[in-house]
Amino acid sequence: MTPAGGEPEILEYRLPGAVELVVHPTRRFKTSVVHLLLLRSLDEDTSAAALLPFVLRRGTRRDPDMTALARRLESMFGAGLDVDVARFGEWQILSFRLDVVDDRYLLLGGADLFRRGLEVLGEVLLSPLLEGGSFPPDRVEQERLNLRRYVEGLAEDRARHAFDRCVRVMCAGEPYARCEYGEPEEIDRVTAGDLLAIWRKVLQAAPLGV
Repeated sequence: MTPAGGEPEILEYRLPGAVELVVHPTRRFKTSVVHLLLLRSLDEDTSAAALLPFVLRRGTRRDPDMTALARRLESMFGAGLDVDVARFGEWQILSFRLDVVDDRYLLLGGADLFRRGLEVLGEVLLSPLLEGGSFPPDRVEQERLNLRRYVEGLAEDRARHAFDRCVRVMCAGEPYARCEYGEPEEIDRVTAGDLLAIWRKVLQAAPLGV
């Protein structure tokens, strides 16, 4: 259905398995965007969960490193894949975003970029590269260092630091007081085994928004 303004309305669907699908058709852009959001409560595993998207994007079984994954995306007319962590109230949100050119605007027919992009997104989430049944320890270590530096760097943003400090004092002992990226001392203790357990837990139980 298209309202009087000419822009199709937002469509929402509730799917089995705690999946919420939101579709927003628009003619203003020449790309298709898929934003996949995994929701989980802010809790004692927040630091490990915050690492997960960044380790997952390091490689899959098919594309075992970031270089191979980047080449595959580039072959899809420069498709983009970004990951991040956010928060909404007491929810920690693990975010995966895919951008691909809409096939209608390609001179080359039959590219089927949307399907190919979804395959990449699915492999990143469901088929990561594992070594010995766990995430490669060297990748976990590198992303752990990156995340710790980022969290420590947040203190340089005075406005955010002041806000976070107020929240920690006012909501001490509550999930809302936790930073969505975790705590530096907790990040240091995350192991490859911890990350594997969180990955399985998220896939089995986290509500999913698309």
